[in-house]
Amino acid sequence: MVTVFILLINDPWLINHPNSMPELREHTSKNIIKVSDLILQIPTRWNEEKIHQLFQDNSAAQILNTYLPDAEDNIEDQLLWKPHPNGTFSCKSFIKTLKMNQRSSSSVYNDTFPWKNMWNIKDITPNILVFIWRIIHEGLAIFQNLGKHIKGINQDCRLCSTAIEDLEHIFFHCPVTTTTFFGSPLGCRTERYSGMSCKQIIAGWLAEKGNYEAFKMGSCVMWAMWKNRNDKVFNGKNNSIQSIIREAIYWFHYSSSMLPEDELQAHITTLRKAAGKWKPPEDNWIKLNVDVAFDNYKAGWAVVARDSATSFKGCGTNSHEVLSPIEAETRVVLLATDFTVISRLQRVIIESDAEEVIKILNEEKGYIPWILRELIYQIRAKARKVTEVKFVFNKRDWNVVSHTLAKYALSHHSNMWWFS
Repeated sequence: MVTVFILLINDPWLINHPNSMPELREHTSKNIIKVSDLILQIPTRWNEEKIHQLFQDNSAAQILNTYLPDAEDNIEDQLLWKPHPNGTFSCKSFIKTLKMNQRSSSSVYNDTFPWKNMWNIKDITPNILVFIWRIIHEGLAIFQNLGKHIKGINQDCRLCSTAIEDLEHIFFHCPVTTTTFFGSPLGCRTERYSGMSCKQIIAGWLAEKGNYEAFKMGSCVMWAMWKNRNDKVFNGKNNSIQSIIREAIYWFHYSSSMLPEDELQAHITTLRKAAGKWKPPEDNWIKLNVDVAFDNYKAGWAVVARDSATSFKGCGTNSHEVLSPIEAETRVVLLATDFTVISRLQRVIIESDAEEVIKILNEEKGYIPWILRELIYQIRAKARKVTEVKFVFNKRDWNVVSHTLAKYALSHHSNMWWFS
């Protein structure tokens, strides 16, 4: 059984909590020294009374929301190396983490940035390449840089007002930026860049083999974000996320127009969103379409159920704060499995536009990101209660109904079930 050897106070065991360790109440006895002392058996469950006695309210709530695997899960404790997505420690990952934490040298002789690769890229407009060069050399007039020379200047990000405007925030961690990258053709979740500098992120794009698609589209998104930021600062305009993405795609295509016609068509085909039509399931099956709306670390998600005759069978919504879009995409699949169990359905197809989540659930990926493991285990435990479940990826354009309902859930903080 899990938690047998995990120390309550000294081991970092609580996911998504500061330092991964819960906070004790004042004057609390420390006689309970293992996490296993907080667990009741048959059935496996947390000892709620003891947890509320020992821990502060926030910590207690997080512990009680942590999924406890049952015997069928056959899961044992393991140490996680958080700097790596699959939680596995390696010398390579450790050395990379050390390098990331070191201060960048200003010496050109110690500069390992792949400048040659960048300047040799021909199918991107030169003004964007110069813009990226200015970012790497910290040559943009962001408010943090201005604050070094002008005393008393407000250094807050004008897009979100939640953090100091530095390079990493404005281009990768501002909520507006996070949503823009996620909605762009890259489909990038910028939380994976946490702790990295702009220079390291861009170097990573250039390190990818092939035709540098990630670098080119990523650079165009950053350029569009900078223009949007300046529109806000100097003109007071609040541009939509969709307009920023359109601007980025425009510059990508503008750059690609310098390519031969056949290569240009290949670029456009790769990035164009394919329109589609929702397809009903086979007889005796129910299809559950799920989707998420994400904005500034708040998300709404929805599930819509229909049968082979396209008849509405029910739907559900939820809304909550989340750490990242992929967490919300995983939670909506959990909502779908809840709906399946409550409705006593036996053959279901859960269809999502979150390709990474679907690959994890279908075991096409060899690892589960540690931040999703608890949710994935819950989904699999509930799926075992059903005769047959299929997890299927499909594009958002095929999923309009659930996406519309997810946006409603976000704007109205909806947490409801409807059944036919």
